Parts: sequence; C-alpha cells; structure tokens
Amino acid sequence: MSEQFSSGRVRQAPIGAMRIAAKIGDLMKRVGIRNPPLTTFRLNNLLTNAVFDLASTRQVTGELPYSLEQGVAITVDWIARHG
Repeated sequence: MSEQFSSGRVRQAPIGAMRIAAKIGDLMKRVGIRNPPLTTFRLNNLLTNAVFDLASTRQVTGELPYSLEQGVAITVDWIARHG
C-alpha cells in the first residue's frame, strides 16, 4: 500500500545488514543516544507479521464499513491534510 504515499518503490536491504545496523543502534542507545534510527526492538517489530483474521470481528460488528484499500486511502488523505 506504500504506493498510496507516492513515495516511489520500497527499498530492500539484506536482513544480515539490518541486524548489524540494529546492533549498532543498540550500542548507540547504551552510550546515551536517545533515539537511534534502528534498534533490535524496532527491527523485530518490522519483521513481525501483522496480518489479522477479522472473521471474529465481523461476527460481532457485521460487515466492516471500509475495505483495506479504502481505509488506507482515507488514512493517507488524513495524513496529507494533518501531517
């Protein structure tokens, strides 16, 4: 869905390089740098699968008001106006 932001193609990096960068970020944090760009914690969050089955939600709420694509478009529009 990144194409909604018109930011070009998504860049990829080898996972080994990302793990090394995350360890460097952990070290930076230990020496007092408050907000390094990447840490092991953040990398683990990026690598965590965040796809959820909404079947049980639909049983309670009925059909959801927006599709995934519509929800993304609405969110991108909001960010563009308020971000």
